Amino acid sequence: MHPNEKIARRSYELAEVVDAAGFIDTFTEDGTFNMMTVPITYRGAELGTMVESLAAAFPDMHRELRRVYVVGKNMVMVELRLQGTHLGPFRTASGILQPTGRRVDVPTLDMIEIVGDKIKRFDCYPMGTVRLRQLGVPA
Repeated sequence: MHPNEKIARRSYELAEVVDAAGFIDTFTEDGTFNMMTVPITYRGAELGTMVESLAAAFPDMHRELRRVYVVGKNMVMVELRLQGTHLGPFRTASGILQPTGRRVDVPTLDMIEIVGDKIKRFDCYPMGTVRLRQLGVPA
């Protein structure tokens, strides 16, 4: 397995077990996680808060990695599905969505830039309209 793929996979593993400190440690000091569909950027301690907030909204969140591609020297592209049950408050662009008890299975594409052995930039492109529809939010 390519070293950059290992770094990317490790970040998903840490998010999966809600290891906020470990997740933060996979990033460079100035690294960013960019939720491209909202848009919002997380840095530093916010990276851990983002992982914990998602786990609070979807306690059984699973990241099913479908395909992982190493692109060039420093990019990793990951096709995945975000799967979980909405059991806690979930922050959306329109405000907080209270728990619906519904399951989601959201197609997502992530672009991850690796510098050295850390993530410099993590751009997440979840299909937000699919997620909202699955949660019962009217279009």
